[in-house]
Amino acid sequence: MKKYLLAAVAALAFGGSANAALNCGPARVDVGNPGRDGVVSTYVAHDPGAWVIKHTLANGEVIDRSLQYVITDYSGGNAIQWRGTLMRNPAMTMVGESLALTATGQPTYNEWLYKNGQLIMHSVALCQFDRPPAYVQPPSVSAPTPRVVAPVATPVSAPVASAAAPARGEDSVGIVNLGKAALAQVTLGAEPVVMQIDTGASDMLITESVAKTLTENGEADWSTDTTYQTADGHSAATRQVTIHDVRIGSHVLHNVVAFVAADNAYPLLPFSVLNQVGRFTIDTANNKLIFG
Repeated sequence: MKKYLLAAVAALAFGGSANAALNCGPARVDVGNPGRDGVVSTYVAHDPGAWVIKHTLANGEVIDRSLQYVITDYSGGNAIQWRGTLMRNPAMTMVGESLALTATGQPTYNEWLYKNGQLIMHSVALCQFDRPPAYVQPPSVSAPTPRVVAPVATPVSAPVASAAAPARGEDSVGIVNLGKAALAQVTLGAEPVVMQIDTGASDMLITESVAKTLTENGEADWSTDTTYQTADGHSAATRQVTIHDVRIGSHVLHNVVAFVAADNAYPLLPFSVLNQVGRFTIDTANNKLIFG
């Protein structure tokens, strides 16, 4: 169905006609707080290198994502996707993506919002390929002034939902391949956290806000402070937590020790933790972390 959506978008909407776009209905928020005035409709247009995303709220206000986020187009063979950093708060990153329902192939528009790598909001809306509604000023997606910047040095969080589904009977977890980095969603206690799979790290690294949430919920305990060596060889005093349960796909590890870093750090999933599950392979061609 992902291939269906990509082909449909290319032929019917984003790639074929400057006037075609996605018109979406009310957004359903299944993670986070939708607020007092929810999204009643969304207009999405994509031209390679540029995006237009406009949400209309119940009170009539129109929210333009390009005025909120520094948007970078991350569309490729497996996804029609953008990612952006919130202009007024770099700790907040958003991912928007066009997907297709598995059963029907109907296009949907999803948004994920992360704070320091931790998922705090997800919304989804059913869409159709059509011209912009009358109350939205139709943009010219064939010749916009794109608000595109070079990707930031640290990879932007991305949803594991965009990764390939595991084959029947296969013990695998979807990953997001960013080229120089791969991301996987790991559940720490009850907290879903997007982490970068790090070949060089010897220990798990989480942010202070995640550690605070876990300890306050009784899902982790503070451990003895220790010294953490960074990738550039420097050493720094840091705190540790022992996380009672770490879930990676169908596997649960117990009492995993993690170093705690500032909230601007990126959560790391080291090979030493993955090795506790067992033998594994990172399949970047199919965006999977395969165990066994």
